[in-house]
Amino acid sequence: MRLLQLFIFSLLSTSLWAQADDAVSKAAFTIRFETNAVKGFKVMQFNGFNFEELAAVPVMDSFARVEVELNSVRFFYVGTNTRDMKPIVLKPGIEERFLLNQKSFRALRYDVSSFNGQYAAATKDLRAINKKRNSMVQKWHGVRTDAAKVASIGEIFQRIEEDEKILRDSFAAIDPFYGVCYDLMTYPMFQVDPGDFENDLLHYVNRRFEGIDFNDPNVYNNSWLYEAYKEFAELVSSYTLTPEDNEKAILSQVYRAENPKARVLAFGGALAGLEAKKHGNYSVIAQRFLEEFENTSPEIRTMLETKIKRMDAYRIGGDAPLFTQNTPEGEALSLEDYRGKVVLLDFWASWCGPCRRENPNVVKVYEKYKDQGFEIIGISLDKDQKRWVDAIAKDQLTWPQVSDLKGWQNAVGQMYGVSSIPHTVLLDEEGKIIALKLRGPALEQKLESIFSEKNK
Repeated sequence: MRLLQLFIFSLLSTSLWAQADDAVSKAAFTIRFETNAVKGFKVMQFNGFNFEELAAVPVMDSFARVEVELNSVRFFYVGTNTRDMKPIVLKPGIEERFLLNQKSFRALRYDVSSFNGQYAAATKDLRAINKKRNSMVQKWHGVRTDAAKVASIGEIFQRIEEDEKILRDSFAAIDPFYGVCYDLMTYPMFQVDPGDFENDLLHYVNRRFEGIDFNDPNVYNNSWLYEAYKEFAELVSSYTLTPEDNEKAILSQVYRAENPKARVLAFGGALAGLEAKKHGNYSVIAQRFLEEFENTSPEIRTMLETKIKRMDAYRIGGDAPLFTQNTPEGEALSLEDYRGKVVLLDFWASWCGPCRRENPNVVKVYEKYKDQGFEIIGISLDKDQKRWVDAIAKDQLTWPQVSDLKGWQNAVGQMYGVSSIPHTVLLDEEGKIIALKLRGPALEQKLESIFSEKNK
């Protein structure tokens, strides 16, 4: 006789955003296992920052069955851990059936006519049309100064938008949840209806979440809301904006999400996008979240506070992470010992052509300001001690130098998120970051401004 292992749990008691007055009903899923390699699995949910384990389910006689109390269509994740899991969609009143014939849960299968099968087909169609849209946006950027070509591409955008509307209506006809997925995964196009906006960035910032009902459970319980805000923050942070304008643009849209559940996902997605772009405003936005959601879990608070310290390395006005590393002579040098001086952290390597060509400019400013309270600490991404030392001598670099000879894995380089060199970080006397990536004339002008003010 086949035994079905039954687990029942209520989402309301475990959710980061729990609301006691939410009306609930049951959904369920069954997994049949055609492999003996899986003895059990976890049911998880994503809360905007990490995956929460809701239940640990053993497999008995090749089967497992789980019932869930929930108030709307929801995403869950099943698997042995966060590296091997599969997202599934559950709907109140519906029982889904899955099959696993491999060890990896990423291979979980479902019938194409099931709710999950319909969701997979719908999102596949939407991804395809979004790919076409994005391709045309790139072409538009390449020809936007050519009126004739812009007009021609505009006709294609018009047809894409018409196709999207048809697709959206077909989604919603299957289930309102699918219609919401469409709304979260796409947005109005500047190329079709620019309105009163001067450019596509202003249009995108102001209209990306236009028409989204953040009080709809299909919105605030939908993982695509997180993904939409992640994409939004990444795209906005790709533009050359002041930190203030970047912060204003992102928070203006995060606060569109008035529902607390939706806002948590909006904050989480925006922070993920800022982290992906290594943008200094991560610290600013994360602090806003911690201030607003004072009762967030200790685990999330600790994670964000740790990341704030690390991401400060990308923020003008942030505290520069302290470090200690060895000089060529094997002596420990600590950044903290240079408090009271204006310090340039200069990331370079002997094998880096642009770095070596920039070195004469750095030598020039060092000689000019070293007696006025200016210091440089060179951090080399070399692996070869001799090549490093020879380059120091040949380029006449007389300021302190450190390295752990681990190349791109240099601990200080990773601490400061260095992904290309030369890379510079300028610190004031208190160890706060005042400029990033200054080279040549820009570095000279900044130092001239600093020391002319000091010498008044």
